[in-house]
Amino acid sequence: MFTRPATAQIVLDALLYRQQQHGWRIYGYVILENHLHRLVFA
Repeated sequence: MFTRPATAQIVLDALLYRQQQHGWRIYGYVILENHLHRLVFA
């Protein structure tokens, strides 16, 4: 799923959007080959 850099960038862009537009506080994230972990206060 996230083996291609372009796909991982989509996730990063989405997190940035949520951070800027919805006030998410992103404390950390890890993008692995087949899933991701994130610690967010929404």
